[in-house]
Amino acid sequence: LHKLDDGNHESDRDFYMKGHDGNKSHSFERIKEGRSLVIPNACISLLGTTQPGPISDFVSRSLRRGKEDNGFVQRFGLYIWPDLTQIWKKSTRYPDEEARDKAWVIFQKLDKLTCESVGASPISEYVTIPYLHFTADAQPIWDVFRNELEINLRSGELEPAFEAHLGKYRGLAATLALINHLVDVGHGPVGVEALL
Repeated sequence: LHKLDDGNHESDRDFYMKGHDGNKSHSFERIKEGRSLVIPNACISLLGTTQPGPISDFVSRSLRRGKEDNGFVQRFGLYIWPDLTQIWKKSTRYPDEEARDKAWVIFQKLDKLTCESVGASPISEYVTIPYLHFTADAQPIWDVFRNELEINLRSGELEPAFEAHLGKYRGLAATLALINHLVDVGHGPVGVEALL
């Protein structure tokens, strides 16, 4: 993240900004290889850890209403930091191999999905990204969520940075529901359980 502030890495920030939604292509030059590469519908997921100090500094700078206030931080919608208690207990538990193996099977399953295997609407002149609908009983739940979200976003009562953060929930909530659905069911419309 700190490299993005370096004048030599501004194109990296643009790449991460474009890669948030998965609905834009990205092209770049491989000068040494003498070719151009295009990633259609580039979508980036970042996994990893950091300490609270560096991330706090990065977030604070984005709240100052300058060039850093560009919606980049809001694209990291799943920031978490554990709440530590004053009680410490030595862990004697070994890593959960069964959970690790289950996760690996899920990653492999998701990696092999195709539009056809999940029953997604095909790409056409007007549909550039395949999609799945909600089921008839999940759609009203989504509609209530989206309605409340949009009213809250338009209330004028939110700090601009927090409003921008919540604005990403339109896509984030639907994306998480889709992931839940593809992991648990694997095809067809996204149901209530995945959405909840």
